[in-house]
Amino acid sequence: MKRINGWVNGLLVAAMLASGAALAGPPAQTPSALRGVWFEDSSLGEHHCLQYRLRRSGELVPGTLVVSDRLIAEAKQGVQEDLLFLTRVAKLADESWQIEGLLDVYPYEQIKPLHAYGYSVRDSRLLRSRAVHRDGQDVIETQTYVRCI
Repeated sequence: MKRINGWVNGLLVAAMLASGAALAGPPAQTPSALRGVWFEDSSLGEHHCLQYRLRRSGELVPGTLVVSDRLIAEAKQGVQEDLLFLTRVAKLADESWQIEGLLDVYPYEQIKPLHAYGYSVRDSRLLRSRAVHRDGQDVIETQTYVRCI
């Protein structure tokens, strides 16, 4: 029950942000080229996509991205997901955007930090990049996905 309450609180915060954004202008929306279900670009990801298409429901494997109008969810272990509630979408170039949002991670009870990602679609592949601090250095980490649905 505690986990559900944390998730509901996260949705309430997102709803409040969305209503506040409506006063300032239209809410941030993902570009239509990004929407859908994406699996990691590997033979294993291809296998998981095939299984998902056959089932059309059920639990997603860790690493799967589900991109909807105003939310990007990344499947984690079990039924957990990292949820990015969009706050800003900026077009950088053709098929390339910077997307910012409040990141809600399990146990969904902490303050939601603002995160920025770069997204681009090239040759039917989705590239997601972000800056990370590793071994005392800032580096860009990029993941590649293929569209399943």
